[in-house]
Amino acid sequence: VQYLQLRHASEHPAILTPNTEQAILRLAQAGLLDEDDSEELGDAIHLWHNIQGLLRLTVGHKFDEAAVPAGLAKALAEAGAADDFDGLKQHMSGAAQCARAIYERVIEEPAADARARLDPEKAREPAGT
Repeated sequence: VQYLQLRHASEHPAILTPNTEQAILRLAQAGLLDEDDSEELGDAIHLWHNIQGLLRLTVGHKFDEAAVPAGLAKALAEAGAADDFDGLKQHMSGAAQCARAIYERVIEEPAADARARLDPEKAREPAGT
């Protein structure tokens, strides 16, 4: 999201906001992010914020999944719109995989294409080498 803001801010200054959820919406409104991707990323950030906020209020930085009390596990599941704690973990994993897939399609693949156009030999190397 930040990369897209930086890349397109000169043409679309309205996309600039420090709020990630708002940035996702504005990128979609500007046509710089697909509506489906925007919805998926918005759902993921909302999920992470809910879980992170509850954890900060209840356990701070010392979360031990193996020792999570039943009440907290239930509250976390509810915060993540899951039936139970295992369902929450699956939901979080799915959201992370979806966000990663969007990143690869929107950022990594175009970057690899650009590298290939600039230097075909360099394009065969993984990013960051």
